[in-house]
Order: sequence, then C-alpha cells, then structure tokens
Amino acid sequence: MEINAAGIPAPLYRIDDGFPDPRIAPIEELIREYRRYGKSHLANHLMMYGPEHGSYHLRVELANFLNRTRGMQVSEKEILITKGTQMAIYLTAQVLIRPGDSVFVPDPGYHAANQVFNLLGAHLTFIPVDKDGMDIDRIEQLCLTKQTPKLVYIIPHHHRPTTVTLCAERRMRLMNLAHKYRFAVLEDDYDFDYHFSSNPLLPLASLDSGSHIIYVGSFCKSIAPGIRIGFMVAPEVVINEAAAIRKLIDRQGEQLLEESLAELLRTGDISRHLKKSHKLYEQRLENSCRLLQEQLGPYLTFERPNGGLAIWAKYRKDISAKAVARKASKLGLKISDGSNYFFQPNIIQPDNFIRIGYCSLDETEMAGAIDVWKQALVTFGLK
Repeated sequence: MEINAAGIPAPLYRIDDGFPDPRIAPIEELIREYRRYGKSHLANHLMMYGPEHGSYHLRVELANFLNRTRGMQVSEKEILITKGTQMAIYLTAQVLIRPGDSVFVPDPGYHAANQVFNLLGAHLTFIPVDKDGMDIDRIEQLCLTKQTPKLVYIIPHHHRPTTVTLCAERRMRLMNLAHKYRFAVLEDDYDFDYHFSSNPLLPLASLDSGSHIIYVGSFCKSIAPGIRIGFMVAPEVVINEAAAIRKLIDRQGEQLLEESLAELLRTGDISRHLKKSHKLYEQRLENSCRLLQEQLGPYLTFERPNGGLAIWAKYRKDISAKAVARKASKLGLKISDGSNYFFQPNIIQPDNFIRIGYCSLDETEMAGAIDVWKQALVTFGLK
C-alpha cells in the first residue's frame, strides 16, 4: 500500500467528489508556454507585480472563449481572474453582502459557498432542489411576501451535489424575478464544458440584459484542480470593487501561468483538450453507470446524469453513508460519507445520499474501487 507524505497508508482507491483526471491534462503544452514566456524578453516584467485584475492577455482570450462557447457578450473589462471559483464566490459576497442580508441558497447545496455567506453575516434561506433544479416557485412566494433576497446563489448547470440542470422555463422565470425584485444572482458554472445528453443550455449570464448576474467559473474542472485559475464576470464597476478586495488578500495571480493559459486559449489547445476529455469522460460515465447497476444495484439507486463530473446516488434507507464510508476506508477505499449536502436547520438530514466522481478513475480503477465498495456493502446484508 502506498504511504503518503505524513507516513500514513494511502487508500488503494479514491472516489472523489467529481474531479477531472489530471493525467490527461494538457500539462506539456502548458509547460511549453510557461518555459517560452520564462525565457522571453517579457520574463522580468512577468516576474514583477502585475494587475490585480489578472493578465490582460488572459482576460481578452477568456472573453473571446466565453463569448464563443457560452453565447455571452463580455469584454476583458468585465472579467476578473481569480484562484478558482471559490475565490470568485468569496469576492462576490464581499462586494454585495452585509450582515443581516438575505441570501437564497439551494438545498441540498454547496457547503463551501454557504460557509462564505455565513462568514459575512448573511441570513440564509434554503430553497429546495428537484429534478428540474432550484424551486423558482418558492423564490417567487418569498418575494411576494416581501422576503426579497439580496442575492440568489445558484448552480443551474449540473447542480452540486445533485447534478440536475435548471430547466429552460425556470431559467426565464428566475431572470424575470431578478429584474422585477432587483436582486442579484450569483451563477456558479463550475463545469459547463461537460454535458453529454444534448447541447448544454447557455448560462443565465448569456441572457442577462439588466446586469443582475455575476457569473463565476474556473479551469479547475476542465484541466485539473491544481491549476488555480478561475474567473468572475460582472459589470465593470463590480469587477473593479472585487479587484480592490482581491488586492488586499492576494495581491494578484501568477502572471507566467496566466499568460501561458491565455496562449493555450488563443492557439486552440484548450478547445482540443476539452473535446478529447469530453469523449473520454462520457465513456467513463457509461462504464461507471453499468458497473454501479450490475454490482451495487441491490444497495443503491441513481439516475444517469446529463453531464457534469459526478453521479448522485441514494443508498437504501437502512444503509448509512457514514457507516459505509468507515467500512470502505478499512478495506482501502476512500468514498463520500454523505455529509455536507443538506443544511436546513431543525430538520433531520438524510444520511443515505452520496456523490460519486467518475472521471478521475479509468475503467480498471473504477472496477477495482467498486469491487471494494461492494465488499463494504455486503456487510450490511439485504432485506
């Protein structure tokens, strides 16, 4: 068994939350550009302090990329480069939220975003999520009773954790409500690039005519989590406020990395990587769904997601996700324990839902992981 840096045996297998496979990332191309910029006449300039908004070159190329792939109409002045989506969420909240402000969040939802809103003293209202996404009826009911939010946080594309996509009718209704009641919408589009069943719905931001949407995303899911480049798209005045805050906590990003990524966007290397990984991940999704059905069908249920990097599954009622995770860990498998999905206070939260990342394991690895998982589940028996 492999030993990690802390001297503790590492698990044989790890089924993550929904990460890409870094082994197929375009690292050689990125290193090529990094080395080229590092040896160019720009090296000294790029090794010094730069703009807190991020590389101008990257913002221009990213604007072109977003406009081409997501139907948006933005310029580099409306983009702030961040270290991942999480920083973009934090900066958005810092600009918009004051203690006591109302923020509507999905439930189940994304724990790290809720933590940011709580840190800033927001009052969270939990909005249910069903097969068509966040419940817009509930949002409208609250607005009608004068409980209008300052901000609605939403993951309309491959919602985390459930993987569902907000349907077109609800998208239009949410946009209309934002315009009518003048609240902001924070659109987290962390893995837009991987949709398999049909053409992906365009972001809410592509429909925004009233400057109500702040759009955040990153390359952490399309390339690798360690490539900490994300982005925030918003009206220029909001971007400038966020950049001023970013300068206080992180000063700027790494210019050499940002310039290198900009070049990969310009040359089409990123688009080629996305095309290649899209095909591979779709194959891994089919393989994972087949193995789950064949090997674990008696123990859990799931629906094949239309896209994204994970599968949302539910154990039988008498099976605890935490108990399975503990047993699996002893057998060499690291898997979700079902925590940090549901958040409504004073309500007993389900303990039998899990999120299954399928992209970072190849077919042989996934088969091995599910075999260990099955060994852990067998101990619970069948009723």
